Amino acid sequence: LLESELFGHMKGAFTGADRDHAGLFEQAHRGTLFLDEIGDMPASMQARLLRVLQEGVLRRVGGERPVEVDVRVVAATHRDLDAEVAAGRFREDLLYRLRVLQVAMPPLRERHGDLPLLCDHLLQRIGERRGGAAPTISPELMPALQRYAWPGNVRQLENVLQRLTVLAGDRPIDRQTMVDAPDLRRLFFNEDDEISPPSSYSFESGERVQLEGALRACGGNRSAAARLLNVSRATLYRKLKRHGL
Repeated sequence: LLESELFGHMKGAFTGADRDHAGLFEQAHRGTLFLDEIGDMPASMQARLLRVLQEGVLRRVGGERPVEVDVRVVAATHRDLDAEVAAGRFREDLLYRLRVLQVAMPPLRERHGDLPLLCDHLLQRIGERRGGAAPTISPELMPALQRYAWPGNVRQLENVLQRLTVLAGDRPIDRQTMVDAPDLRRLFFNEDDEISPPSSYSFESGERVQLEGALRACGGNRSAAARLLNVSRATLYRKLKRHGL
């Protein structure tokens, strides 16, 4: 499948190939192609990619005619490729072919000054997906976000902001929004932090609000709601049943 996506295929090359298909390299001819998580590419694909990068020529799956391509490739990975080469999981010659210009992106925990800008950008994107205005986040919450190590980097930040948006509803995202979610409270606040008094509703009613908000945000998709709330589907189903949802 990856080979077909990158290099294309001919009609009849495999089951379901009902027409000729130009792969991403052909589509990006005289342009730029971004390959994310290049360190996860299988060894067989690494060899094919190396040939295309070196020769500027590819063959579609099931095809015999060579196709010339001129593509600038930008690749990214979260892996240490030097270590992957030493372990025999990544081709050294491909690494040298890709590493013409290297840009090291520090993890989020080393660039906390970027958090306000990233939050604004991600909240704007969340608002666009919801078809409304971008949710707002209180400046008082930023110290807690900047203090956290963010092992999942920007993807984790976006997930947390999505959850906070659901929990806040139509209100701005503030410190209390995070405090009212027990798992987020444990992540972002120390035991000796001064935390606002608990909200007026009970834990049970607050849990129901979170469940309803997650289902609404996910269009009723329970599997997606479970991922949003960071619980298993079995746990979600049990809580939905308890609350009569």
